[in-house]
Amino acid sequence: MTKILVTGSSGFIGSNLVEKLRKDNHEVIEYDLKIGKDILNFKQLRANMKGVEVCYHLAAKASHRLCMPYPREYFLVDALGTENVAEAARLCDVKSVVFTSSGSVYGSQPIPWSEESPVSPNGPYSYAKVTAEGIGKLYFRWYDINWKSIRCFNVVGPRCRDDTVVTIFYNRIVNNRSPIVYNKRGNSEKLNVVRDFTNVGDIVNGLLLASKFKPKSPEEIVFNMSAGYKTSILELAEMMIEMLNKKGKLKPVSGILKDHEPLGMGADSSKAEKLLGWG
Repeated sequence: MTKILVTGSSGFIGSNLVEKLRKDNHEVIEYDLKIGKDILNFKQLRANMKGVEVCYHLAAKASHRLCMPYPREYFLVDALGTENVAEAARLCDVKSVVFTSSGSVYGSQPIPWSEESPVSPNGPYSYAKVTAEGIGKLYFRWYDINWKSIRCFNVVGPRCRDDTVVTIFYNRIVNNRSPIVYNKRGNSEKLNVVRDFTNVGDIVNGLLLASKFKPKSPEEIVFNMSAGYKTSILELAEMMIEMLNKKGKLKPVSGILKDHEPLGMGADSSKAEKLLGWG
């Protein structure tokens, strides 16, 4: 039995991870604002980190789509919070740290993206994630922290957040409201917006595999984890309308895509498959 700390343990991915860890009979320490534990409270975090062998750092101010009005909040939680985790892990001799980053760090570059693709963040969320990845590399290189950063893509599944596209579409359709597909820029024609949806169970499995991996160089720290299938958001809306028996009653309507949001998201996850045995 391993003593494990999970930050963001009440969140979407975190709660699924905690469930799996407990099924595997590990001792799990949950760390989440919902239970009065703040990632920005270093003293509290360090006290909870004592005796921990593995830390999964999932605590974050989430949502790339909604981040623009709140730059300070995103940098405090996602960047400074990550530094707190790294320093607490160093002081407490934690054997392995796994951090959930985001595919949004690639920005609006042509897809698919590999870990060798340059980062090109747009907005506070992705800039904070890039900063957090840099903190991980710093602690790996200079303080011998066994750190891995996992770039997750459009995760879906049980306990999915209310602000994700699948949940939003579902709630609108079952309430007889047309799903809004954000597929226009200003006065443009409809654009093909695609995402790379990944099952939360696959992400949880990937995090478990990453916790056992020891990078040999900074180039082995960062991993993409995605299903590798590009799904049109318009086609997703149409499919959900049909699945929920609303065909002929509802049709998707177009909305304006925010300037910082990419048209496409899609990843090459072969590195995780090769080095971690994921997939």
